[in-house]
Amino acid sequence: MYAIVVVGHGEFAKGLLSSVKVILGEQRFAEGVEFAESDSSEMLRDKIMDKIEGMKGADGVIFLTDLAGGTPFKTCVLMSQDIKNSRVLAGTNLPLLIEILMNRELEDVDAIVNNGISTGRDSIILYKTKPRNKTNIKKGNGI
Repeated sequence: MYAIVVVGHGEFAKGLLSSVKVILGEQRFAEGVEFAESDSSEMLRDKIMDKIEGMKGADGVIFLTDLAGGTPFKTCVLMSQDIKNSRVLAGTNLPLLIEILMNRELEDVDAIVNNGISTGRDSIILYKTKPRNKTNIKKGNGI
């Protein structure tokens, strides 16, 4: 099983993992790290290392970050260079996270992250409203 470390600005990680708990329940080897406005990149690195050290026995680490190029992303990229079987993704959304959590016991880490990316990308949609025909709307019936 791969360890999942969600890292982002502010309470990004906390929010995603809170939603995961409601949908999937408590998840083993899934941790969030918040990058506070007052944190340095060194402080962030130390927080991430604390989480990873608490997940010994994992097959590797998948870092899920908010923004490509941001401090959480860059910190995870640097850390991943010293961690066997690690990957770093940016642009994390809830469907991507759920997909990865549900498949992280597979042996092929690249398949795990590629399926997650595909699901995350496919989950982004635009809903366009269509003009309503007022004759079809009955008073008091709602939508």
